Amino acid sequence: MGAEDLGLVVIVGGGIAAVRAAERLAERGFTGRVDIVAAEPGPPYRRPLLTSVASGRLDASQLQLSPRLPARTRWRGGRRATGLDPDARRVFLDDGRALPYDGLIIATGAVPRTLPGARRANDRVHTLRTLDDAHRLARGLRDARRLLIVGGGTIGCEAAAALRNRGLPTTLVELGPALLGDVVGPRMGEAFTVWHRRHRVDVRCSVGVATWDQHRAGVRAELTDGAVVEADVALVAVGAWPDVGWLADSGFDLGDGVLCGPTTHVVGAEDVVAAGDCARWPNLRFDESPRRVGHSANATAMGRHAADALLDGVEATAPFTPIPWGFTEQFGACTQLVGRPSAGVSFVDVEGRPSVMRGAVAAFDGRGRFVGGTIAGARPAARWVHDAVAASCPAPPSMPRVSWDPEPHLRPRPSAARVDDRVQQAHRVEQMPAWPGPPRRAEDRSAGGEQPRGALH
Repeated sequence: MGAEDLGLVVIVGGGIAAVRAAERLAERGFTGRVDIVAAEPGPPYRRPLLTSVASGRLDASQLQLSPRLPARTRWRGGRRATGLDPDARRVFLDDGRALPYDGLIIATGAVPRTLPGARRANDRVHTLRTLDDAHRLARGLRDARRLLIVGGGTIGCEAAAALRNRGLPTTLVELGPALLGDVVGPRMGEAFTVWHRRHRVDVRCSVGVATWDQHRAGVRAELTDGAVVEADVALVAVGAWPDVGWLADSGFDLGDGVLCGPTTHVVGAEDVVAAGDCARWPNLRFDESPRRVGHSANATAMGRHAADALLDGVEATAPFTPIPWGFTEQFGACTQLVGRPSAGVSFVDVEGRPSVMRGAVAAFDGRGRFVGGTIAGARPAARWVHDAVAASCPAPPSMPRVSWDPEPHLRPRPSAARVDDRVQQAHRVEQMPAWPGPPRRAEDRSAGGEQPRGALH
């Protein structure tokens, strides 16, 4: 299938992956019809900033996107897809309609996980995935005197930082041994844990919630270590499931998200591609295991690639092999993530003091490959980490190199000899890129080097 076979494209989803896919269709000069089926009734927005709306730092209007969509686009807001017949090429909606398509882009994102007993029977227990969720949480926090957050991932940690800054006493419960460990790896996870405690968040690691007691005045949670936490409001932030229930009868492999090949084409359907939090695919730069990536920057890049894949067809499309990137800001410290630091089995401090959120940590997998790094305090290592991952985990030969340009750096870099020697001596890594010099001027940056923006969730 190629562009000449496409007269009507249906995009299911209204988030960043769906919007960027539609924009890419317009950039490519697609002149057919586009139907976008979005579950939320309002315009698209930047989901990573929802904690800022819930905490009152931003107004909802500041999150809105203004995408440049194809001329013949119909935005079907407030509608959900309920089923798919890939043989008949029909998407079924909750209003009884069946939308035909020549090409389909699946970008339905994810839905929050919940905990047993933590059903939202009242306004005291919340999740945070949509703008409506953010508004409900903001209303619930108006008279709150204490907050309980369950889940020490990106959403839980960012919410704890934003609301503790407002002076709200906060308890943060995490089942793992450290905050954000599944995202940034154990070394930086420990640093995040210390950072939150230093800012007076009551962090409880290596414990979960055993039982819930919800009542009109608040919540009472008994933890697995026997401790009891009482709060006026609770936020459950224990991850998200891919929103693929509507595909149950499609015949696709849904597992942990809809299974795609390396090009983002859904396995078993060359006229269907997927992008964003609902899709798992093998990033051949690292290995052949299909995985989901929840970064907003990945959703942007994957949405664009999926649109190209739909227009060009399987045979003419290169594998999607990004080097993941994202960032999070907590208590004034901006932390960038490059590559897959959570896949590391050994770690090396390559700059500064990561333990106080001022430095960089390199991650190596069991094969000794440089698979990622975490740069805390907006430090100047992002470009070097990206280049090091690219050198250690090259893309397949058929994949063209993509230029990448991070934000201007904020202070001088350490000497190349000190950093390179430290990494090479610890892991005997050969052909590491040299630590870069001062940041280039804007006019010197390579074409196409725009840095994707997003958060780790």
